[in-house]
This record gives sequence, C-alpha cells and structure tokens, in this order.
Amino acid sequence: MIVGVVLVFQDRTEHREADRQIKENETKYRALFSEAIDPILVAEEETGIIIECNHTAERFFGFPREQLIGMHQKMFHPERERGEDRTEQFQQHVASPDMPLKVNVLAAGGRERVTTVRVNKLTLGGKKLMMGQFRDITESLQMETALKESEGRFRLLYMDAPMAYQSLDSEGNFIDVNKKFCEILGYEPAELIGTSFSEILHPDWKDHFKENFPRFKTVGEVLGVEFQMRKKSGKYILVTFSGRIGMHPDGSFRQTHCVFRDITSERIHEQNLVEAKEAAMAATFAKSEFLAIMSHEIRTPLNGIMGMLQVLKLSSMDDEQRECVEAALLSSRRLTSLLSDILDISAVESGKLALFIRQFEPKELVVSVENLFAHLALEKGLSLQFSISPELPAVLVGDDQRLRQILFNLVGNAIKCTLSGGVTVEVYPLVSRHYDHSRTMFVVSDSGVGIPDDKIGDLFEPFVQGSVGYSREHQGAGLGLSICKRLTLLMGGNMCVTSEVN
Repeated sequence: MIVGVVLVFQDRTEHREADRQIKENETKYRALFSEAIDPILVAEEETGIIIECNHTAERFFGFPREQLIGMHQKMFHPERERGEDRTEQFQQHVASPDMPLKVNVLAAGGRERVTTVRVNKLTLGGKKLMMGQFRDITESLQMETALKESEGRFRLLYMDAPMAYQSLDSEGNFIDVNKKFCEILGYEPAELIGTSFSEILHPDWKDHFKENFPRFKTVGEVLGVEFQMRKKSGKYILVTFSGRIGMHPDGSFRQTHCVFRDITSERIHEQNLVEAKEAAMAATFAKSEFLAIMSHEIRTPLNGIMGMLQVLKLSSMDDEQRECVEAALLSSRRLTSLLSDILDISAVESGKLALFIRQFEPKELVVSVENLFAHLALEKGLSLQFSISPELPAVLVGDDQRLRQILFNLVGNAIKCTLSGGVTVEVYPLVSRHYDHSRTMFVVSDSGVGIPDDKIGDLFEPFVQGSVGYSREHQGAGLGLSICKRLTLLMGGNMCVTSEVN
C-alpha cells in the first residue's frame, strides 16, 4: 500500500507585510484623526447620524465620544436653524472642498459659535459617509468686524478732515484724496486717482518732485515743505506740505500719507505786514531825522538868545526888568531841555543812540543825584532819603551817564509831583541770570498825587502824562519817562510802575 502525501505551501510573507502596513497606516491615520486640532465629525451621508468623532470634537461640542455617536448632526445647530437641511448643504460643498461652508454651531455649554466646515465624502465598509472638519472663526470674525468699523470711522474722519489729505503709490501717483483736498483745488477724485502728483505742481517743482520723491521714500518723512500747486482753474496756490510713508508688515513701501495747508493768504498778509512795518520804520526814521535836524536848528539861535539874556542880566536893571530876564532865561532852559529830550528820543527811534560803556562806582552816582535834588526837596519841605544795599558791588560796568539821566528824570518827577511827605530812592542787587552779569534794582517812590490805573499803560508813551490836570499844573512835554524806558531797555533792563491815587 502506497500512501502519498501532497503538501501545498503558500508564501504569506508579502501578505503579512501588507497587513502590517495596513494596520500601521490605520493606526497612524486614526492617531492623526483623533489628535487633529480642528473638531472632526463623521456622519452617514443619507441620515446625518454621527458615527465617529475625534478628541477635539469632544472638547469643542462638550460631549464624550459615546454620546456624540448616534446623535444627529442637526442637534449641533441653533434651534432656529434646525429646520434647514444641513446634510444637503454639506453634500453640495463636497464638490468644492476648497470653498468651506460657514455655519453656526452650539459648542460646549450651549455657546453659539461661528465655524467654517470643509466636507469630504468617503466610503467605509460599504457605507457612504461624510467627514466634516470644523474651524471656529468666531473671534476672527469679531476682530474683522471691529476692524471694518474702525476703518469705517477712520475713513469718515479722513474724508471729512479739515486738512487736505492725499495718498501716493510708489511711483508718485494718486491713490486717494479727501474732500478738503478737492475743495481747495477744485478737482474731482476721479480726475486725480492714477495720475502723477507732479501734474498739479508748478512747472518749477515738477523736476524737483521727480528727483526727490525716491529720497522721501527712503527718509520716510518730510515736514513743512513749501511749494506751489495748480488748481483746476489754472491758478497756483502756495502750500506747506508734510508727509510720511506707510509700510507693509515686511517693511517694504506701501503708500504715502500726506497733508497740506493753503498758506497763500498768510504769505500775502505777512508780506503786507513786512511792507507796512518797513514803511512805518521809514516814516519813524524820517520823523526822527526831521526832529533831530530841527532840534539842532532851533538850539543854535536859542543858545544865542540865552547868551544875550545872561549878558543882559549882568547889566544895570531895576527889579521888574531883572524878573523879566529871569523868566526869559527859565523858559529858555526849559526849551533847551525839551530839545535835548527830542534829540534823545529821535536817536533811540532811529537806532543811532549808542551807549558809552565803562567802569563806574554806583554809590558815587547815587550821591551825585542826592546832592542835585537835596536843595529842591528842602525848598518844598519834602524828605529825600537814599538807601544803598551794602551788598551792592563797589564797581559796575555800564553807561553811568545814561543811568544818571534816568535817575535825574525819575527823582525830579517824584519831587515835582509830591506836595507833602517825601521821596525815597532804594538801590540793591538782584540775582543775575548770567554769572558774568550784575542786575541792580533802582526803586524811586514818593507820596505824591498818584496815577490812575487807566493811565499807567500809556505812561511810557511819548508826549503822555498822568492826567490833564497834571500837564497843566506841572511843566513838561511827557517825553521823560518814554526816554527813560527806552534807555533802560537799551541797557538790557526793564521799567515798571505801581501807583495808587491820592
């Protein structure tokens, strides 16, 4: 008996390797599916019943996997939208997965969120399925809405801004202009957009713009550039122009942001003011020259008159004649003093008065003022007191003659206007603004009639006195204080007055 065994062997190595790779791929894709950052739901195409989800979907929708599976996809939409056939909408978007569908869904806690859904069809185990990948865009939509509102507000502000605005591209062509720009120049936006900015510039500035616009883009800012722009009517206006460049996030040039202001009227007004000032200065100079010449011309014969009166005074005369000569001499001296004041104020106004700077002793100068007016104060029954601070420097540098002239005038006025009481002169140093300068305060006070508040503001103007009554009661043309104030300013100081009537 012969028994035969036939064994048939089949090499399963390749099949086993293929099965292993399939399992590995399945594990890998399931891991990718489960750990995907976006929520993913898999539902039956016909019924919309969910059969699978990933971990992110559990967290996003607020249900564990066991509860999600078996739920209908419409349960994740707001109640107002559950009547709509979302399954049909998903199917329509399968054909164009790059065009996601925007849908509202109910996330964990019942919070309504806006999402985009990308839908793909697949078949597993003979079942037709749909896989939806959700992406929450609620915050981005809110940001987008806020940005649009902000841009709208900015656009409104920019269009209605009181300053003319324009924006240029990298070639210097108009991108945008606002209402004020068009209002000033007379153009419509459509006439400018896309055209070169140089087209509305004065011919003298066209080449300048073309040469310097690249430099502007490099520097990034221009401020207060003045040039002429052409209006639609053909008239040119002078503007002051400032601008900055806007950049893309990568730092490349995006556009310019420029504003300008029409300063044509301002420049005309300024020129008129300059011309008026020059004319006024010329008139003042001519007046000062005339006064100086006339003062000299009057002084010459006046000196002759005074000389003859002095000779006549020495001759034999009775008392009445001598009184007449004395009156004539007194009037002549007053006229001479007036002429000197006119010469001084003319020299100051014409800019010809020069200071003679030298060293002097302030204490000696004050004593000379006291000696001159002590007898006059005594005759009127007034006290005359001088107070010099011991901290005052022994030697100062300045024009002592002009300082003496100022003190003579102030002390003389004080005695002249004081009927009872007295006059006090105080001198003391002040804190200096510079280490090599000395500042000294001179205060002349009296118990006289006082000056009304409405007259103090004009007190230092030429030919102005405290009151009409003052001018009648006391001699003088009202030049003294004006000269004193101008001399004080010339010496780098200042003068002020405080007073109380009676």
